[in-house]
Amino acid sequence: LYRRRDAFDDAGYRDLVDDRPGVAGTIALVPRLARAMRDWKPTAVIAHTHHVNVIASSAARLAGVRDRVIVHHTRGEYESALRRLAISVMRTTSTATAEVFVSDSTRASYGGRAPNRGVVIHNGIEAPNAPATAWRDDPRSDPSVEPLIVSVGRLAPQKDHGTLIRASSRLPDVRIVIVGDGDERPRIVDAIADAGVDDRVVLAGNV
Repeated sequence: LYRRRDAFDDAGYRDLVDDRPGVAGTIALVPRLARAMRDWKPTAVIAHTHHVNVIASSAARLAGVRDRVIVHHTRGEYESALRRLAISVMRTTSTATAEVFVSDSTRASYGGRAPNRGVVIHNGIEAPNAPATAWRDDPRSDPSVEPLIVSVGRLAPQKDHGTLIRASSRLPDVRIVIVGDGDERPRIVDAIADAGVDDRVVLAGNV
């Protein structure tokens, strides 16, 4: 539907809007996407993250798509009251026919709000032979020197990189590579400096 500022620039994706829409823009996207789905005639629609879960599953229901799956990447405690209300309405009206949680802890964080039909499917990654980059040449990233911890995920509050960085200050022999990017990067850079672990922590960015 739209691309995050820190997302990959993949030519294979088609964006309906240039940036994250507001409330009015979100509502306007539903019939627009429903019309597109009637043309595409998908067998199933699988949506990821909250805004897209609401927009895509609602549009899919309007378009008559039988299987409508929403995927929860964020723990329940990070939901706003509006998000909790939207999910409750979606469940009551069967807007989504199935729900997926990316970890057992994510599902557990929803407590009684996690539906019986919700299943846990862990995130997978594709690891092709990528060309050498500057961060791989950094001696702090040398995989032959142990122990090495690699954290993969966007730089966002719910990923809690701060705890990892604070812990590293108590583990002088551990080196860390943090893969991913996001709005929290400046705060993470400051946290690394404050913890005095600049020599052992590498921010690799998107790879």
